[in-house]
Amino acid sequence: MPLSAEQVKRLLTPVRPDRIERVKGMSYIPQYEVRAELNRVFGFGNWDSNIHSVSLVYEEPEDRTPAKAEKQVFYWRVCYRCACTLTIRDYDGKLICEYTEWHAEESAPQPSRGEAHALALTSVESYALRRAAINLGDTFGLHLYRNGQVQALVKGTLQTTDKESPLYQETPAQAQNHDLTPEQVQALQSSLGAVPIAEEATQDGARA
Repeated sequence: MPLSAEQVKRLLTPVRPDRIERVKGMSYIPQYEVRAELNRVFGFGNWDSNIHSVSLVYEEPEDRTPAKAEKQVFYWRVCYRCACTLTIRDYDGKLICEYTEWHAEESAPQPSRGEAHALALTSVESYALRRAAINLGDTFGLHLYRNGQVQALVKGTLQTTDKESPLYQETPAQAQNHDLTPEQVQALQSSLGAVPIAEEATQDGARA
């Protein structure tokens, strides 16, 4: 089965302002909030995030030995690159979609070599997951990538307005129009100032 109408509606909803964090002028959703929203929208067990293709880009020592120190002091700067594949399933456990995104991230200089690696790995995995999740729309912060705007970027989708879509739902106004008699249609056109357009005949006599 496809996404439900309620799920699509949720994906079109911008992130709540209290779930947005801002650092150095950049707006983003923290990783734990992305995971929480995945559970809210798709349910426990209906999504997976697979971190793969992890590689060390570089490891650089930085000499920070104080003047007149008897022992050298090094800080470590580490950068990793990885990919994250986000898999979404429906309520029956059937595959709906997969998104794969890449990211590279450097750790801030750390006095501990191991801590520098740990921080770089944690950061790059977090960023890669968030980048994969924005493919699912505004509820995962897609709108924030437009200069940090808080309004929805995706205003709607044909999934709910196209009559060929299994999620199509008529609005009350559309359903009501189906029941109008020709006289009611004519009266409605007159009240709106609509002018009927005459049909033009084509060369073969058919109406255009």
